[in-house]
Amino acid sequence: MAVNYSFSFTSPAKPVQKLIEYSYNEFLIDLPVHWKPVPSTESNTITFQSGIEDASIIISADFYDIPPSKAQAVAERCVESRLSVHEQQFPARVEVIQRSIHAHSGGVGLELSYAAAVPGDHMFVYLGYVTPRKILNFTLVCGPDRSKASTLFNATIQHFRPKLP
Repeated sequence: MAVNYSFSFTSPAKPVQKLIEYSYNEFLIDLPVHWKPVPSTESNTITFQSGIEDASIIISADFYDIPPSKAQAVAERCVESRLSVHEQQFPARVEVIQRSIHAHSGGVGLELSYAAAVPGDHMFVYLGYVTPRKILNFTLVCGPDRSKASTLFNATIQHFRPKLP
């Protein structure tokens, strides 16, 4: 019995998605044109919304002098306070799926993350940084589908370039 198969050495062409670069003092982000900046009443905060994705991205920076000896405590407090806001919005419904705090691979501080779900309602996917001079936050808020949230987060975060420290 002979098995016959073939494959192509070239990958199929993917449609090129037009990205818009948003450049700020503390980060750069490239987003598809359907993500629109939305004015915020909070200083040091920018929000982007996409009707196509039915999602929002909220990026903020808070500036502090954070001594290395206090960074871990600040990071833990940051994650706890952010999760408590979700809990206030959706009492007794928030499920924390994942959370972590670890040293940033570039050695410039700590990297924080969590994923939290409000079943049937929302997903919150967060990435943050605690450095000697600031806390930088990136939060994706989207629908309840965990797989879609993960895919959307991975697609957007690869175009997020924080300026650290």
